[in-house]
Amino acid sequence: VRDLLNQRFGLAVDLLGMTTRGDQILDRALSKVGGKGLFVKELETALEEGRAHLAVHSLKDVPVVLEPGFSLPAILPRADAADALAAAVGAFGNIASFYRNQQLLQQTPPPLSTLAKPDIEGARLVIESVLAERRATVTSRAAENLFWFGRYGERCDATARLLRVAIAGVLDTTAERGDDASPALTLAQRMGLIDEADTSGAGLLAAATDPDGAFHARLTTLSRVAFNLRDRMSADNWRTQNQLIADPVFQRGASLPLALAWLDRAVTSMVTLSGFVLDGMTRGLGWRFLSMGRRIERLQFMCMLLLRAMYMPAHSNLEWMLKLSNNLVTYRSRYASQPEWLPVLDLLLMDDHNPNSITFQMKGLVKYLEEMDAQDDAGGIATDLKQCWHDLLALDPDQTLYAGSSVLSEWLQRTYTVTLNLSDRLNVRFFSYTSAHATRGY
Repeated sequence: VRDLLNQRFGLAVDLLGMTTRGDQILDRALSKVGGKGLFVKELETALEEGRAHLAVHSLKDVPVVLEPGFSLPAILPRADAADALAAAVGAFGNIASFYRNQQLLQQTPPPLSTLAKPDIEGARLVIESVLAERRATVTSRAAENLFWFGRYGERCDATARLLRVAIAGVLDTTAERGDDASPALTLAQRMGLIDEADTSGAGLLAAATDPDGAFHARLTTLSRVAFNLRDRMSADNWRTQNQLIADPVFQRGASLPLALAWLDRAVTSMVTLSGFVLDGMTRGLGWRFLSMGRRIERLQFMCMLLLRAMYMPAHSNLEWMLKLSNNLVTYRSRYASQPEWLPVLDLLLMDDHNPNSITFQMKGLVKYLEEMDAQDDAGGIATDLKQCWHDLLALDPDQTLYAGSSVLSEWLQRTYTVTLNLSDRLNVRFFSYTSAHATRGY
């Protein structure tokens, strides 16, 4: 501007440097201390006092409505038309202008922006504060998807393990039909994997390998929920899920032995997906909802498994229960004997160090739910489950941990019902979108 005035009008121009209040505020958002005029007040004062004859300023920091006595008579051509703001979703911009931040906030979803000056210590403090607040919150839709991703992941894992145990029991010609196949078949019917009238291997084969079968349907549902969380999923996670759905077993006819080999691969892949969740996600609020979904699903499955076991004769082979609950290796490392009712039920029910036990799931769930009650006034959402947990710990193992125990059967049924109601209460209290997930339990 000085050079143009000299070239066109022959004027000698002296520069009077100014530091405005907006330049001095470094530790908080400018909109919190007035916003309007923070970058022009000192300039206006110099003009009023006659110390300056005109002021040159960036238009982005000039108020839309000027104070009386002032005007904006000229706007220079822009030197570079590429002056533009680009902000990716999930990124943040250090932008002092209130108006540019308002433009950003109109985006859906809005990027994370601070109303601080760039490249200064104050901006860093504001950014850290905003980032900490974002880490501490999660949208209702994201929370719901994380919750159901945890549930469907566990459901697919339980489905693969159950079909594997049932098919292995059908193929095992050395064992009696009732050892593994019969109780596993009944449980598969209860979980809706096969028809109630289907007691042959054909139904299990269809459930495991048919593209319209139960297992593929559950994998597809898991993938759909994961798609809504694609910004949180690693490439390895996506690759593993896609390999499961696109496995060649769904594209050609399979036999029971091939189905068994496929289910071995599927279980391994589900363990891999669980590893991604446990090792690859930060332990924020979103992870809490995912973990609750996993625990509720596993708790429901374990209740169903043990309820089915309660109808078995006292002399039954219990190895299928240990295989299905992924406890066989743990049991063998502790007991140098064939599975017996008391130690098996103690391991599956009471062991709070066993991640595949009922107590382990309840302990974690009660902890999360009590935190929600304290932080979000969730209406005593932990009360019923906590009572079930205390009732379990109060049971006398010698008097209740045996085949056909009516006390244990009643507790298992009551706890299963509590988990159904708990899922509903979480939907109503925390999730704004609930219609897409209609299956609250088995």
